[in-house]
Amino acid sequence: MSLDLKMQEKFTWVLENFSSLQDECYSPVFAVAGCNWRLLACPRGVRRNDRYFSVYLDLAPESSPPGWRREVKFSITLVNVWPIANRVLGEPCFFDAKTSNWGFEDFLLLEKLCNKGEGFLVNDRLTIVAEVHVLPPIVVPLEPVKIIASLKKLDDIDDENDESSDDEDASQEDTDDNDDGVCDISLLSQLMNALEDASHTEENHGISCNSVLAETEVSNGENDDAPKKDDDDDEASSLVLNDSDRNGSTIEQVKVTRLHLLLEDASQTFKNGGTGLNTVASVMGTCDNVLMEIQQVQETVDINGFEVVSSKVESVRRIFERHPDIAVEFRGKNQHLRNACMNFLLSLIETMCQSLEELSNEDLVEADIALTYLRDAGFKVDWLEKKLDQLKEKKEEEMSGLARLHEIEENLVILKQKWSDLDALAEKEKAELSATRAAMSFDDFVN
Repeated sequence: MSLDLKMQEKFTWVLENFSSLQDECYSPVFAVAGCNWRLLACPRGVRRNDRYFSVYLDLAPESSPPGWRREVKFSITLVNVWPIANRVLGEPCFFDAKTSNWGFEDFLLLEKLCNKGEGFLVNDRLTIVAEVHVLPPIVVPLEPVKIIASLKKLDDIDDENDESSDDEDASQEDTDDNDDGVCDISLLSQLMNALEDASHTEENHGISCNSVLAETEVSNGENDDAPKKDDDDDEASSLVLNDSDRNGSTIEQVKVTRLHLLLEDASQTFKNGGTGLNTVASVMGTCDNVLMEIQQVQETVDINGFEVVSSKVESVRRIFERHPDIAVEFRGKNQHLRNACMNFLLSLIETMCQSLEELSNEDLVEADIALTYLRDAGFKVDWLEKKLDQLKEKKEEEMSGLARLHEIEENLVILKQKWSDLDALAEKEKAELSATRAAMSFDDFVN
């Protein structure tokens, strides 16, 4: 997915003539992260005549690429004439081809929504605001996935062999043990072949497991003597280190080393006459754990000495393009400290990008403290200080505007009540005036 795609969007939808709506209705389509989204509203509830108004965020499945799956943080707001009374619901969830909509069946009681005094309906119009943020995917290297897929197939073979051995007669126990040993050797051989295939597949990307295979083959040799094994061990270990130095891949080095040790243990078990079933199972279980660990790691890119995760690369590049001297005086040498400071800067900017409605005065005070910390660390953030000052001014304007609006609304309520009282009094006067103007009949004058 291109980094130029808009990953966040705020969409406003106005439902006209709400009281006359009966069926579910869809909003116009809006685009986020290259996919088409829309809102689904059920003015009378999901099952008609329900007590609650329902609203959902809906993804058009045909607009997403095959296999597309993303975590989405979204919120839906029913706008009230008094902002403090806005109804806001939201939560993170996952969208894909099977889960194309997510929302809230019991969003708000219809009785409360349709009550004009509650402030949600203005001239029979309902305003809905949706904020959608599609999170970037976590990048997982392909090689460990291929290896673990092969190991899972071997796990199925191992289960079948266990079931077969249970059905054999007790009289054939010795024969079964020999067969199990042969089967396990075959399993280990298949395991090494799977690693070798993955090695050949990934060699063009600078990742190799040949060193592990070389040592494992030596360990499994039937007539090899100990000195030869030690020499090959040294050579294989050297290859692992050389691969690591060339590729700079800590993740791959850890994975290869752990598989290397497990396979060596399995081969030693076979040499000592053991069946090795537990060892093969251990290899498979541990590889599953390795994959889970790798899935938690994002790829990083070095930008001016800062290691940045792939999802933040575009943001950091834009900062350095517009403010190339931002880190000239930065004094941190430790890589972890440098990364932490850059993440701190990004978090501060993301906080300042929130709407004034979401930002509190406490948030602005904390942002001021954060800027002081970054400035003391050596970052040149005078440009960000100016933006924060502008944000504070806008917040003051917002607070003043809210105060004026609140005062106007209070006066409006009083005036509306006066208007209602005067309207009733006018109707009464009209009735009395009409009775006074009524013409008298002939009998009224004669009697």
